Amino acid sequence: MQQSAFGAGIISEGDLLRGAFGNAGEIGMIFTPEEAGIRPALGLLLAHLRHAGRGELRSIEELDRAVSPMLPMLPEVTDWVGQVAPQLNRVLNAVTAVADPACIVFGGQISRALAQAFIDRAEFFARPRHGHINPLPELAISTLGGETPAVGAACLPLRALLF
Repeated sequence: MQQSAFGAGIISEGDLLRGAFGNAGEIGMIFTPEEAGIRPALGLLLAHLRHAGRGELRSIEELDRAVSPMLPMLPEVTDWVGQVAPQLNRVLNAVTAVADPACIVFGGQISRALAQAFIDRAEFFARPRHGHINPLPELAISTLGGETPAVGAACLPLRALLF
């Protein structure tokens, strides 16, 4: 069964935030069970594309290699991005309200084209408070590609030993 996780690495003051129980960044927990099937998880995009007749795609890696250059043009992808955009916007706004980040980086296994499609649809619900709107985070795309989680994990022992 294809995993359809939706998580984050949270960096605070240069350190990975782990949380009290080691689960900080489990963004998928924000969604109700009813919403779980319409969150912005790559495994769910893959299932959506298979349902739309693109059954030759068996993994997220195949999805990235076969479809990534065309992602913004595929109507099935555009449709899916539209379906999950409200949930993504909820996440962006929740993270912004709770953590006040300077930047939110789209990384992990997401392709640059899909990350850009999400950034293009991002909507912040900031309202004036005490006469002004607080600064909003920059939305950026990781340059590490699909190895972002592995690179981050590999840096942890180096940081602990050397920095």
